[in-house]
Amino acid sequence: MAKVTTDAPVRKAGAPSYEVRSEDIAPLQVLSPEGEVINSERMPKLSDEQLKEIMYRMVFTRTWDDRAVNLGRQGRLGFYAPVSGQEATMVGSEYAITKEDFVCPGYRDMPQLVWHGLPLYQAFLYSRGHQHGGQIPEGVNVLMPQIIIGAQILHATGIAMGFKLKNEKRVAITYTGDGGSSEGDFYEGLNFAGAFKLPAIYFVQNNGYAITTPFAKQTGAQSIAHKALAAGIRGVQVDGMDVLAVIAATQEAAEIARNGGGATLIEGLTYRFRPHSMADDASKYRTKEEEHEWSIKDPLVRFGKYLEKKGLWSEEDTARVKEEAKNTVNEQIKKAEQTEKMTVAGLIDSMFEHTPAHLEEQKSRISIKISRRRESYSMAQMNMKEAIRDAMRVELKRDPSVLLFGEDVGKVGGVFRATEGLQAEFGENRVFDTPLAEAAIGGLAVGLGTQGFRPIAEIQFIGFIFEALDQMFVQAARMRYRSGGRYNAPIVFRTPFGGGVKAAELHTESLEGLAIQTPGMKVIIPSNPYDAKGLLISAIRDNDPVFFMEHLNLYHAFRDEVPEGDYTVPIGKAKVVREGKDVTIIAYGLMVHTAMKAAEELEKNGVHAEVIDLRTLMPLDIDTIVASIQKTNRAIVVQEAQRTAGVAAEVIAQINEKAILHLEAPVLRCAGPDTVYPFAQIEDAWLPTTGRIVKTVNQVLQF
Repeated sequence: MAKVTTDAPVRKAGAPSYEVRSEDIAPLQVLSPEGEVINSERMPKLSDEQLKEIMYRMVFTRTWDDRAVNLGRQGRLGFYAPVSGQEATMVGSEYAITKEDFVCPGYRDMPQLVWHGLPLYQAFLYSRGHQHGGQIPEGVNVLMPQIIIGAQILHATGIAMGFKLKNEKRVAITYTGDGGSSEGDFYEGLNFAGAFKLPAIYFVQNNGYAITTPFAKQTGAQSIAHKALAAGIRGVQVDGMDVLAVIAATQEAAEIARNGGGATLIEGLTYRFRPHSMADDASKYRTKEEEHEWSIKDPLVRFGKYLEKKGLWSEEDTARVKEEAKNTVNEQIKKAEQTEKMTVAGLIDSMFEHTPAHLEEQKSRISIKISRRRESYSMAQMNMKEAIRDAMRVELKRDPSVLLFGEDVGKVGGVFRATEGLQAEFGENRVFDTPLAEAAIGGLAVGLGTQGFRPIAEIQFIGFIFEALDQMFVQAARMRYRSGGRYNAPIVFRTPFGGGVKAAELHTESLEGLAIQTPGMKVIIPSNPYDAKGLLISAIRDNDPVFFMEHLNLYHAFRDEVPEGDYTVPIGKAKVVREGKDVTIIAYGLMVHTAMKAAEELEKNGVHAEVIDLRTLMPLDIDTIVASIQKTNRAIVVQEAQRTAGVAAEVIAQINEKAILHLEAPVLRCAGPDTVYPFAQIEDAWLPTTGRIVKTVNQVLQF
């Protein structure tokens, strides 16, 4: 490795200053921050036209990013991860490969997809929650952005193995951040690449933070590049603010891979100038001094100075590209907005090559009219998020064995601020951030549980629990059984879930059906602030693992009178929230409120519906349900989740076992169709609505 200057922004864990941490892996640098060539030996061979094209792409990307942020504020885009500051790693690495090579991106890597061939309007569609945004055109060798951190690492590994098996001189390149390097998928991907000598490039854009968690809390390694050594592949560190260094490193890695030399892990030391997402406040975890230190390393400024000295670029060129980019973005966002809206029927048709009969039936019955009217609620003392936070505060104060941990739960209080202020109140030994690694979070909780602690482990979003299923649903749930009662797992696994909030893919699934099929795991879904606090306190005190699911649409939906002190709501006890005599509507979570609205509509036609809030799904309070059916003789079950093999199916099975002689009609389900949870644009049509509940009730009444 050629000698580097002290200007290279090598990341020193835990501080905003940077130094070379190892002589064997040092950051490659071609240009100084002033645009001077300091490493001519590694200068990539590029024509003047190619150099100008690279600058064009970087300026275009920065302008697109500026515009996208504004579009998000206007409500014209949904989830968007800003990229300003990381143009050198994104544009440079993609430019260094061929169009025949395959790109496996993370959620922030839209620039690589667009420059690799994805139309820009499809990138906007993806952000707007439209399924077509992820439908890759023929001949464009990319996967859609991966939401589950690290999963794309294994996909790229498999693609690279395919290239090797077919004797194709192609390369798979995949991207993640410094947080993603803590995931098990990352290590497993690198290990496979080393074992099979695969043609892959693993590019880690180390921008110093996994949302709010700093690099120092991700790893104790000298660098991420060093992690390649254990896998038996090359590890390279590069100045990620120097686009020519990025191109040189990536070109070399691609050439080695094509010629059978195996994989390379590239760590690009970079910085995102903007927050993690538009819902993030970077000022809570970054200093102005740190941001300034990185701003003077701006990759556009550095490369621009180099080109200006060569007479290849000017301020007028930058202005021209910015204007072109603005016009293009305006045209492409309009095209995205004019794209035909998705339908639930179309979603169903996309699930299988040949649509199964039960989905055809669901397609014919489901209403696709979207109601945009939101429920209104009276205001009182606490919303659900505040009640959940207060429950944790009560238990952290009462019991020193209670610990709270997860991704970003500490200083900033979680992405939804549900844990805000708790670290300051109880200290970093009780409330702490973890690396971005869900399986490790789950396993840490299991281990701590055996040592007398009561962990509250937050999984940041419901879709991320797949990374932790073994630790949650096998290790924790079976601990009491497998140890013969010697150990237990007094753990609460908290996670937000649920639709109607237009969140990104894999952030809103309803996976409670999977959880209730796990012997040894209790499952709770509250519908209101009072129950949320009381049930969470009960869950924390319980000596068995509890999966506590918090509906995103209820965090701020309404306020309720919630006692400030210590109280509990019993686990395993449902509640009749509305008395009636004609039909029983059984629901939980957000659907309780939809069911109550339906009951009000039914009342207008003389139908008196009784509504039961299950509150706890496992164990199920079948006695309260049976008592209601003995009175009404008819029932429906409402769930947000997919129809088949869920909570509703279990409730109906138990009703048939214990109350069938009291029924005058079959018990029906009102649920989501048996598809993946849809993109945001049609989730309102996918979810059970007041109208669908009323229609289902009328079916049982007319039987």
